[in-house]
Amino acid sequence: MDNKNKPYQKFKNCFQNNIIKYIFILLVIFIGAQVILYSSSFCVADTKCAKLNYITSLCSLVSVITLFITFLNQSRNYKLDKFENRFFLMVNLHKSNVDDILILGEKFDCKEDNASQYELKGKKVFVHLIREFRQIFLHVKKELENSHKKEEEIINIAYLFFYYGTGPHSRRILISELKNVESRIIEKLINDFDEDRKVTKDNYEYRKYEYYGGHQSRLGHYYRHLYQTICYVDQQKNDVDKKGYAKILRAQLSNHEQALLALNALSNLGKEWIDSKLICEYEMIKNIPRDFFDPDAELNIKKLFKDIKFEYESN
Repeated sequence: MDNKNKPYQKFKNCFQNNIIKYIFILLVIFIGAQVILYSSSFCVADTKCAKLNYITSLCSLVSVITLFITFLNQSRNYKLDKFENRFFLMVNLHKSNVDDILILGEKFDCKEDNASQYELKGKKVFVHLIREFRQIFLHVKKELENSHKKEEEIINIAYLFFYYGTGPHSRRILISELKNVESRIIEKLINDFDEDRKVTKDNYEYRKYEYYGGHQSRLGHYYRHLYQTICYVDQQKNDVDKKGYAKILRAQLSNHEQALLALNALSNLGKEWIDSKLICEYEMIKNIPRDFFDPDAELNIKKLFKDIKFEYESN
């Protein structure tokens, strides 16, 4: 918005938000004036009539105040109901998004030396997504150990590999996103991951699907909707317990979902979570357990999110 229009917009919003109060004040002044008029004009001439008029005006004033309070309560309840209806609809859509997340897993048969497909669905998918990210992160970190890159940069590179994958189509996006990283290193990482893609008899106990295929089709709309939901809560101007509703939303996220949300926020793809301070303001990753990530070998979540008081810190 143009800076010149900001004072006008501020005045307009203030007027719209307080118009009912202004009307109420005018009504009180009007009825109060009536009380004074009746009291001063008739108390001498006709005491009985003056008292009656005074009581009538006073009752009118009480009636207006009662009506105004009732109207305010109804208005507040209407706005709260409207907010809650949409909020819980968005929560239900989030649950639906989680339920729809699907990966075709592979069960390896050691006797037959081959793998058969099965479905990984819902929240348990996030457990395996974190496993995949760990593999990617440790390999990227090892490859970049002499590059003097910061922890946040390594996390971002690893997450982009995890999110886009190294497939023939998505690697174009990946290379474009990582244009500030030496092409030699990117090509080396892509080749390494391509060679280590499949489920084999050596890794089937840990790996349940082919890695490095990317997850933008699974996670893109999931994070967009989650971010829009917390924005909707944050933007409420009514007397709403924002942190209480954010807590309801956070309660829908498993520990692994919160861990992956933290990684998304630390990447270029989810930096709006940190830039807007919403992830810290509403402590959306509060329930990540202590040492969920190895702070020495992997990443130090507490150091990266200093403003969040994690659940384990309260115990």
